[in-house]
Amino acid sequence: MKISEVVIATKNEGKIREFVQIFNKVGLGKRVNVSSLLDYGDAPLIIEDGETFSENALIKARAVAGMKSIDKGAVIVIADDSGIEVDALGGRPGVNSARYAGLGATDEQNNTKLISELSGVKEGERQANFTIAIAITSIGSSRKEDVVIGHCPGTITMAPRGKKGFGYDPFFYYPPLKKTFAEMDDVQKNEISHRRIAIEKLAEILPDYLEK
Repeated sequence: MKISEVVIATKNEGKIREFVQIFNKVGLGKRVNVSSLLDYGDAPLIIEDGETFSENALIKARAVAGMKSIDKGAVIVIADDSGIEVDALGGRPGVNSARYAGLGATDEQNNTKLISELSGVKEGERQANFTIAIAITSIGSSRKEDVVIGHCPGTITMAPRGKKGFGYDPFFYYPPLKKTFAEMDDVQKNEISHRRIAIEKLAEILPDYLEK
């Protein structure tokens, strides 16, 4: 069994860590060697102008697959787009989650805007979903692609809880565990997260992309 080179199209260390941990959890860890855009100095500026998570994930995967510097041994690129969708806000921030407070916004600025917009919404009406689309594309002329989707339901707290995670994690409360994502350790979060759900789906199709 060959080990396949897989490029994760992100510079977010938290995302990279979660991908690797979940790959190991679902039995793919021994089949892939993971690199990321942190390993490439010429990563392009990618304009994520899609209207859905799936469109943005594919935009990123295709752009990275076309980089001239990608290791010739790499066989696939995996890219994701994810965000938080709040029912009371009509699904916002949605695909704009990473830049909700503007281009270059920090996690703190995005969270501040979110909580401000929910200031008049009662506790029982702050339902939300973490949603992720993961795109996989093969590298080379005979390109094939797939997209899988994962959701995790929860609610939004009005004050941050926990020090772990990234993004909206301190405000995303998961009722079954009575914790925000930022209060969970990696093991807990990776058991129930939207990324785990999507990667499990990815695991079903990934062998078709890996070297035999």
